[in-house]
Amino acid sequence: MAKKLVLISGASKGIGKAFLERYKTVEDVVAIGMNRTGSAGVGLDLMDVGAVNEFVSGLDLGGVENLVYIHGIGVDKFEPKGLPHIDEDG
Repeated sequence: MAKKLVLISGASKGIGKAFLERYKTVEDVVAIGMNRTGSAGVGLDLMDVGAVNEFVSGLDLGGVENLVYIHGIGVDKFEPKGLPHIDEDG
């Protein structure tokens, strides 16, 4: 396993896809793209706690020194009023 593991959600399009394409070219990095359908690599619904636990427990972390998680999704069902928002404290 590479020294850095990069997990990218929303990797089928937009900024998530751009991050995945970039990290796939970096030496000593394993980049794993995720989206609901699996078209970006791994099919994973982040709202399904059981599926997320199963995915995480199946990761081979041998030799990994750094783990990076990029949440590259846009508006999702957990956003208030269906729109992106800013924290109250800015």
